[in-house]
Amino acid sequence: MVAKLVLLALSVSTQVSNILSVRSGVGGIRGNYERERDTTDKFLLCYFIHNGQDGLHIALSDDGFKFDTIPGDHSFFKPEAIGEQQLFRDPSIVQTPDRTFHLVWTTGWTDRTIGYATSKNLVNWENARALAVFGKDVRVRNVWAPDISYNSTSNRLVVVWSSTLTGQFSETMASSENGLNHRLYYTSWDPGNLDNTIQPAAVFFDPGFNVIDGNLLQIGERQVLFFKDERRWPPMKTLHMARSSIEYPGPTDWKSGPPLIAGPFWAEGPSAILVNSNQSALVYFEKYAEVKSSGDDEENIAWINQLGTQWGVVFVKDVAKLQKSTGSDIHWIDLSKRLKMPPGARHGQIIRITHQAAEEVTKAAAIEVTLRKTEELEL
Repeated sequence: MVAKLVLLALSVSTQVSNILSVRSGVGGIRGNYERERDTTDKFLLCYFIHNGQDGLHIALSDDGFKFDTIPGDHSFFKPEAIGEQQLFRDPSIVQTPDRTFHLVWTTGWTDRTIGYATSKNLVNWENARALAVFGKDVRVRNVWAPDISYNSTSNRLVVVWSSTLTGQFSETMASSENGLNHRLYYTSWDPGNLDNTIQPAAVFFDPGFNVIDGNLLQIGERQVLFFKDERRWPPMKTLHMARSSIEYPGPTDWKSGPPLIAGPFWAEGPSAILVNSNQSALVYFEKYAEVKSSGDDEENIAWINQLGTQWGVVFVKDVAKLQKSTGSDIHWIDLSKRLKMPPGARHGQIIRITHQAAEEVTKAAAIEVTLRKTEELEL
């Protein structure tokens, strides 16, 4: 009931198609994106490297394909004493109308908290803290990959993440590694009054199997959910989209389709954005393992992150079809070969920011580099 009431307040109404095919990005399809893509905004990639000990990294792009680190590349935010394991993984950023950036991240592999901080320029961060989204619930085994979005209708920040709670959904436990059996949970709060308005955690999405890496894309007043099928037996590790046949879906009301893109790899971390004056969409993702055959044996899997992270991206021209189509005419175009990401970039999020915001973060970063060099000389 709590989940449905909050979803009603957030006007989460999704009618998204099943995805039936993926085609390679060639010829006219690729040209459509070139001609119609937005030139008023920049694309910002926030990400982490290694195991998350180094904090927040940022890169910028003019076209959404070639991302370059800001001169003086370094960690823009390295939180201290946030969470038990004090890691910084899976960052997600959103900007509210007052131009404040809100950042969330995974604080540890077995932590029960989400990291949270705010900034006006993406360089100087404040209000850093750990959010115990489940309170004192001792059943919580982990809190992974929070995704933050802003709902303009309700003026609330919404965070969706994946967790395993001991004893929950035990009927599907055998399909997952290490006894983990995730579902997507969520909370929300007023961006100016977190402590007094944060909602209790509730199940957001239960497709009947292990699921992680939820990512919401708002299309007008409605939202689309992207996620990862985390099942190991049978091996899945694929990205999907979910829709609902009712106006205000509860956790089990969502319907999901086949993978956005299929290949000899495991994928995670979907990050969707609107382009072409909000008429089209790009969905970025990380390829983290290469599957050599269809067998279950670990010897058939090569871990890409040990050799260098690989990214992918798919494009859909008409997002209106995602809300009303049955799926037969939805074609996701694979444009992965065009991507150029910073070396070692892992599981991040891509958002659009104004040129002014991009200039501000670049200038602030330059000042920060100068200050650090000065401090090194003084030492």
